[in-house]
Amino acid sequence: MAQHTIRVQRARPPRSSAGSDADDHLGRWLADVVRDAFRRTPQGPAPAAVVVRDDATVDLIPLSPALVRDSPLPMLLAGLSRSVLEDRAAIAVGVIGRFRMERRTPSGTVGVPVLLSFLEWSDCRWVSWRLVLGADDQPVDDGESWHRAADGDPLPAGLGRWWSLGRRTGATLHLTKPTTPPEAVH
Repeated sequence: MAQHTIRVQRARPPRSSAGSDADDHLGRWLADVVRDAFRRTPQGPAPAAVVVRDDATVDLIPLSPALVRDSPLPMLLAGLSRSVLEDRAAIAVGVIGRFRMERRTPSGTVGVPVLLSFLEWSDCRWVSWRLVLGADDQPVDDGESWHRAADGDPLPAGLGRWWSLGRRTGATLHLTKPTTPPEAVH
């Protein structure tokens, strides 16, 4: 089994009320994180896995090519859904960053750059924000969307179902905090 040392960025989002409003609050906060990174960096934010822990902290884990090569992204996220770090369980798992979304056109399938924030809970709740970029790497008109399970929206293609995948396969990631800074996940 491959072992990786990864620098994890830990954040504590601003507090909100409980219930679906809390889900929306967290999803919109993650969308703002992606938007802010896009404003600062022309290439946009690098892809990262998101793990919300039961103490309301959020771990952002860079999706390096080596990490994704050793574990396909759905299995990595399924393992994160079952992960525990310092006695703190995962309560939501997702992805943020710049990705390529495949779109079918009459001439074939093309990859379209998108900024994305997607977060899923174990009970199948999810929230998703997406901003489609044009060839000039600028947002396209009407390219921003917000969707969520609570509205009956369909699950975006290729995203989610990581909790059930983790339960079906038994996928787990063993995470440890090193004894010396910076904080890393193995």
